Amino acid sequence: MQLQSFLDDPAYREEHALHLEVVATFTRVGPNAEQKFGDEFMLPRLTALALENNNQTSELKKREMALQLFEAYSVLSCCFINY
Repeated sequence: MQLQSFLDDPAYREEHALHLEVVATFTRVGPNAEQKFGDEFMLPRLTALALENNNQTSELKKREMALQLFEAYSVLSCCFINY
């Protein structure tokens, strides 16, 4: 719930460092999270952050976020085991 409130709060919309940390958190918890949580919460939020990153004017910030998103997507795409 806290992650969702940070991501939904307009006051934090331009907080690049916070967004990087949220993506890093998803990267760390993704392998241990249930698939439903990843599919229904993490992946849509990562997609929204990727879309926002496309509008970033600072090339440095854009690159930082792109690398962090790439790492998160890589971890999330390889961590789920079907039963």
